[in-house]
Amino acid sequence: MDATLPAFRHQKFVTHPAIQLTYAILLSKQFIKCFQLIKQKKMSAADIIVGITSGIFITDLCSGIFHIITDITSDDKDKEKSIAGNHHVDTLNYNDMKLSDMIFAGTATSIVNLAPLQLLNDTKIKSTKLDVIILTGYLLSTAVMWSHTQSHKRNHFDADDIHPFVAWLQDKHLLLHPSEHRPHHSNNHNSDFGLLNNWSAPLLNVFSRKFVKAMPLTKEEEWLRTKYCTDRKDKMKQTSSSSQKSPSSSFWKKMTSACC
Repeated sequence: MDATLPAFRHQKFVTHPAIQLTYAILLSKQFIKCFQLIKQKKMSAADIIVGITSGIFITDLCSGIFHIITDITSDDKDKEKSIAGNHHVDTLNYNDMKLSDMIFAGTATSIVNLAPLQLLNDTKIKSTKLDVIILTGYLLSTAVMWSHTQSHKRNHFDADDIHPFVAWLQDKHLLLHPSEHRPHHSNNHNSDFGLLNNWSAPLLNVFSRKFVKAMPLTKEEEWLRTKYCTDRKDKMKQTSSSSQKSPSSSFWKKMTSACC
């Protein structure tokens, strides 16, 4: 099974030129507005710091809500037409998703999440902090799906598949670390839905564990938890011991602890 975005039932929507043009217009409008506020000294450093931090959290929260929706609306009888079903059934191949497809999916969902808030802030609220939150959300939405796949690549594949800087961002929990996402695939799929960095887990898990129906692990997920990951750990230890002078040896040690 090829679990790339073409199997996703909403592919035509997220990749439509009108959707991407709308995103570009909204992003440009928000960027120009923030730039002018800074130039006019109407936006403080505190507004920027609080706005960026809050924007990161809200982007992860929105990605988690989107993740919940795709999971609970997944068609169990036709997994090939569901991006969520594909991911749980064919977890490894899911990581072959094209970068452009991941960006398109993020930009489309950001319009749904942020455009109404942007309009409300321009006409009623007029908060500079909210301006930064919206801009941050538009920018980071393009990285949500990519962060998710990087987490799985680090968890399931060789260290060379992950750039050291990306691994550093994961270790600092600015991007989704495997240890943060692993519970979603090992605890009945009703927790840890955040796809950017899972900052929203303490809040979202309270809701999801109570209201989202638990789903049993797929055969592939069970296999990944047992034989595959055991074999991979053994391979890592052998590679690490035989490559102690290699620049990547310390990275292998980190990877060993990040396995399933």
